[in-house]
Amino acid sequence: MKIVLNIILFAFFLSSCCDCLDEGEPQENKPFCSPREATVTEFDPTLIQNVYQDQNGNDSIIYFPTDAYSIHGFEFPKQKNSAGNLSIDNGRYSAEGGRDRVAVAQSALPNEVFGQFPVYLAVLSNLPANEDIIGDMIVSEVDLSNPLDPVAYLRFSGFVDFVDMGFLSESSQDFCDYYENNFNTCKDCKVRYGEGINDNLGVQRSIRRNATNVVSLIDSRGNVLIDDINNPTNRLVGNNYVSLNEIQLWGSISAALNLIGINDITSTVEFTDMISQSNNKKIIDIEVHIGDYLDYTAINGKNYLIQVINIDERDVAGIKKRVTFIFTDY
Repeated sequence: MKIVLNIILFAFFLSSCCDCLDEGEPQENKPFCSPREATVTEFDPTLIQNVYQDQNGNDSIIYFPTDAYSIHGFEFPKQKNSAGNLSIDNGRYSAEGGRDRVAVAQSALPNEVFGQFPVYLAVLSNLPANEDIIGDMIVSEVDLSNPLDPVAYLRFSGFVDFVDMGFLSESSQDFCDYYENNFNTCKDCKVRYGEGINDNLGVQRSIRRNATNVVSLIDSRGNVLIDDINNPTNRLVGNNYVSLNEIQLWGSISAALNLIGINDITSTVEFTDMISQSNNKKIIDIEVHIGDYLDYTAINGKNYLIQVINIDERDVAGIKKRVTFIFTDY
């Protein structure tokens, strides 16, 4: 009889707890907080140029990366067992090849102009525009001039909204408490690149950047053949044009343009369209301070709550500025 009674009591206990929350289940039916941290260094493709002059007066250049050289961004993970990926942009940037800029706009010259290899007029930028980022974000700038309030500028490829200005804490528990008790996403508030977003005080956190209008000449791989077509130099072009310097190469191209009736490249439709494309390119940075919360939809389609927990620099045989943040998907 006692055994039967215990079975009945045990069954009653199970039925009475069928609606209980699992241990650690967050409130309001939110996915469980899964805090992860990432540190991303300031994107800096700067190269040092060492110039060597040959007997003909041509300048050969050997490139070396600076101490702060960093060409990786960050890609948010699809799975909870990953803290994301540092996506290296070595397809377009190369210290060995001297490639430290990418095209934000370009226009191909006619094949008959210099038919040996395809060449392009291009407006170049040291940092990729938002839509050209490899991954989800890069740290475009870190400003440590005010040690009490360091500032960083993040450039995103997805959709961003400013959520809140939190207190200084590196605690995962504090982050999850905020996520579970205070955070509610506003899907209609997130905008591409975070363009035009404000913080809680109405201060705009979206910064519009402009590309330079200096026009370069590049090849199909992005190698810079002529830095500035208006000011070609004695620098040897290299790549597919090892025997030519910039002046000689642009002279050959200008002669070919004249043969097809183009005396001024800047007057062509292709040139003006390229400049217009460059001027209209979205280059948006988001200003962040320690403690700021952002709501982000990544290129993988998942949503993340992000909090900036540190903005600093590390000086170990070379200064690296960096941003550390904590995040969870939801």
